[in-house]
Amino acid sequence: MEKAVQKLQVFSVSEVAELLRGLLEDSLPALRVQGELSNFRNPAGHWYFTLKDDAAQIRCVVWASDSRRLHTAPEEGAMVDMISGGRLILGIGAGYAPEEFAAFGYSLKERGGRLEESAALLHRLWTEENVTHRGKYYRLDNATVAPRPVQRPRPPIWFGAWAEPAIRRTARLGDAWFVGPSANLQEIAPCAELYRKACAENGANEGEIALFRYVFVAKSKNEAASAAGSPFIHAFERMYFRWPHPVVKRPQGQLTIERLAEDRIILGDPKTCIDEINRFRSELNVKHLVCRFSVPGIQREAREMSIDLFTREVMPVLRAQVE
Repeated sequence: MEKAVQKLQVFSVSEVAELLRGLLEDSLPALRVQGELSNFRNPAGHWYFTLKDDAAQIRCVVWASDSRRLHTAPEEGAMVDMISGGRLILGIGAGYAPEEFAAFGYSLKERGGRLEESAALLHRLWTEENVTHRGKYYRLDNATVAPRPVQRPRPPIWFGAWAEPAIRRTARLGDAWFVGPSANLQEIAPCAELYRKACAENGANEGEIALFRYVFVAKSKNEAASAAGSPFIHAFERMYFRWPHPVVKRPQGQLTIERLAEDRIILGDPKTCIDEINRFRSELNVKHLVCRFSVPGIQREAREMSIDLFTREVMPVLRAQVE
């Protein structure tokens, strides 16, 4: 029996640029795409919806997992900003999984220092030419990033952070605090207060918060729990609760989707999801919402219906509220 061979499609830079523009300018004009650096395989997996008054502005959100990748972020980020027409927001964080650091031969204890140095260097590489740097972790001689980012003076940078030193670093070097999806509202609130206080101490503005949440919309709350409950529980156990965290605590005992979702996952019918988003927005003064609509185990049809309901019944209401 002959084996099926999948034909590989190869695109030029100009063709990729056109594909991205088409994706960003299609029927979802207020959604923003999030993906991994150098990975556009699943651009429909994550969406970013602004809760500010620039709801019609389109952005491309790219997440660099941690400081181990920042040696490539200046060039890759500048390229994404160029081909997306100046729509890049770069998100960075220090990382947290010990086995990932071990795989790269780095010490987990160095992550704060590496991020501090590399983030400051990123600022320079995006705004200066002929950069020379002699640091503890990085050395550069007369380096210039080309192509240059479209946005001036540079694309926005969002920092993921939880521990106090990391939050204070975010206030000094970042344009927004990117709140991860595993924390509930009660865990986020004191961190948000610390972040805004640190922003004030650094002479910055109030400090913007970008909230990352899992979102699942169905025709009813029961239908949402039935379709996504077990996959969400499994995903949080596997992706978040297995490692120690300075802020996030796993709910005690056996998890149910109701206990997991409370103040953490936006789950239910369209009205419930709108109310939950507005509650986060009101209590945290959130200006940006990054949504992930699926985890492994959720059926494709249910996932597609969730995205459809969000774009048709949730997003228009949120947009109307900020216009």
